[in-house]
Amino acid sequence: MSTVKTVEYFNTCPSCGAANDGSEICAYCGGTLVNRRIIEEVAEPLQATFRREDMHLPVIKGKNGSVSGFMKVFCGLFGGIFLGVSTVLFCTFAGVGFLEWWLIPFFGLFWTIGLGAFIPLIRASAAKKRCESNPTIRGQVRGYANSSVSINGSPAKNIRLRIEDGSPRIVELNTMETSEPYPIGSFVNLRTDGTYYLM
Repeated sequence: MSTVKTVEYFNTCPSCGAANDGSEICAYCGGTLVNRRIIEEVAEPLQATFRREDMHLPVIKGKNGSVSGFMKVFCGLFGGIFLGVSTVLFCTFAGVGFLEWWLIPFFGLFWTIGLGAFIPLIRASAAKKRCESNPTIRGQVRGYANSSVSINGSPAKNIRLRIEDGSPRIVELNTMETSEPYPIGSFVNLRTDGTYYLM
């Protein structure tokens, strides 16, 4: 709960009729210009309550163990183009007898870039598999914050999860989404390998 105080003022002094200059006391007669004071108890947002409750807990910056659709498309497309185009050109040059020895390192550079584009996808898939082999733990959604990562110009959301197994702690993960996929206060099941967390 938080307290909100509202003050209503008279436009003119009720004692002498002088115009209100923005103060609580009339500058001419010293009378009060306050019509009434309203004090309200307002329920604070659930996320603010959780933030206050979790202030003393350690915060772990975890990594999201899921493989996003964007990563699948980007790595597959980028790596596929570099591998596919360079391989087709290599075979074409070799087929027409135009392949010189100095072209092999040139094509090798494109093959290396193409294979390198698949590395993040392979690592993310391996992390997901490691997470899936561990037992399920439960976490409560305590709030969201904008991350430093943007998707189509909008910031992706970091989710704050309170995990109670062992010692209570807060785990922050990038959802890789611009929306807030889980309601604040709801519970989600997680699997973790200690570094990556899979929701």
